[in-house]
Amino acid sequence: VRHLLVYVQVFQILLCRSLQTNRFGPKPTLVDKLSVENLTQAIVEADSNIIRKRAQFFGQGIRNEDGINNAIMLIESHVFEFEKNLDSVF
Repeated sequence: VRHLLVYVQVFQILLCRSLQTNRFGPKPTLVDKLSVENLTQAIVEADSNIIRKRAQFFGQGIRNEDGINNAIMLIESHVFEFEKNLDSVF
């Protein structure tokens, strides 16, 4: 269980840094550095118009990308390649 908790913590830090790098959220704060001032500043940053507009813009792009059909096509292409390679072996 411990390795799972470490993985989750690392993933959260990397995700938060990615969000901040792409200007979708405030800079991440580690738990041991958390304070009322840090949390207040992060909330104010997260609620800013710039971050809100960027998130809305990219959110609309994600909604328009037809992700389900793209995922199905990607999976089917891998299955097709696997079956083709399997046929060449036998």
